[in-house]
Amino acid sequence: MVRVAEPFGRNHYALSLHTRNALTGDMTQPINDDARLVARYIRYSESLDRVRGGPRASDADKAAYNSIHETIRNGPPSRAWGLVLDILRAVPDEKLGLYAVGPLENLVARWGDVLVEEIESEAARDTRFRWALGTIWLTELGFSRTASERQALARIVAASGGHIKVAEWLPKPTSDT
Repeated sequence: MVRVAEPFGRNHYALSLHTRNALTGDMTQPINDDARLVARYIRYSESLDRVRGGPRASDADKAAYNSIHETIRNGPPSRAWGLVLDILRAVPDEKLGLYAVGPLENLVARWGDVLVEEIESEAARDTRFRWALGTIWLTELGFSRTASERQALARIVAASGGHIKVAEWLPKPTSDT
């Protein structure tokens, strides 16, 4: 699937024909499985916004949502990376932050040390992705086991332009009882 990014500030990315058709419901062109999965994930996510009257979700939408979360959690990391990029490319600018602090944050927290080169490359190439990356929060704890993990965290923060918030893992305070 070929992906071409439009400049940041547009409503959404110029997606491949397959993904665009899955999101718009245009059934005149074939839809690949990942495009359908991403479209259903987004539809289910939107259905959770009951305050604004999000769309009704089907069981297939919920299954897609759960499938993507499982892939982010359990891998493989390259598959999770592709799905998260497709999600971020598919959502409009006004919702990008919501999806950044969801699937992107979870992906980076779980697989950041493995995907650091891909994250750096995408952030250097795409200002919209870099902005989304800069909205996430991470903890030092997830990147503190080895020197290479700590280095990966520093590289990811740098890729965001220094905007990622990194919470320090502090011991619980003791009570004076």
